Amino acid sequence: MDRPYNFEHFRTTNFIVDGVKTLRRVGVRAGAPAPDFELTEVDGTPWRLSAHLDRPVLLHFASFT
Repeated sequence: MDRPYNFEHFRTTNFIVDGVKTLRRVGVRAGAPAPDFELTEVDGTPWRLSAHLDRPVLLHFASFT
């Protein structure tokens, strides 16, 4: 089944709300520590930001769809 996005809950309003928050500078300030979070890697292993505090981290979010 072809879907334009890989998130069934995605709505245009999500995009608009995020855009307004960006313009209002809501969220983590530049230079401030990022909040800790955990994601699942492609191979299924968990990846936690706090496990990489000793070195710079570049986050690249991508979609496989």
